[in-house]
This record gives sequence, structure tokens and C-alpha cells, in this order.
Amino acid sequence: MSPDTARISEIIDRAKISPYQILILALCFLIALLDGFDTAIIGYIAPALREEWGLQPAQLSPA
Repeated sequence: MSPDTARISEIIDRAKISPYQILILALCFLIALLDGFDTAIIGYIAPALREEWGLQPAQLSPA
């Protein structure tokens, strides 16, 4: 390799985490958190939904 060749691994190792990268990481965490909350809450509200809407248990099962 010539002395002018850039080594990607060295550039990445020297780079600092930018505010944009922190924002993207926070948004990904928030999306994963909300997705898990959405999945967990259905077990809590399913009995009330069944009663209110007059559904059979099989109608609330995942497709």
C-alpha cells in the first residue's frame, strides 16, 4: 500500500460518536421499547376487549 492510502479501520477507530448517531440510537431504542410495550399490553387488555366487543377468544389470536 502506498503512504497515501486511507485505511478505513483507522478512520473509524479515530472517529467520535456524533450527536446524529446518538439520536439514531435513541430512536431505535424507543421503537424497540414501544414495540415490546405493544406486545405486552395486549395480554392485559384482551379480556376487556373480548367483553366489550363480544369476541370469541380465537378472534383475538395472532394471524
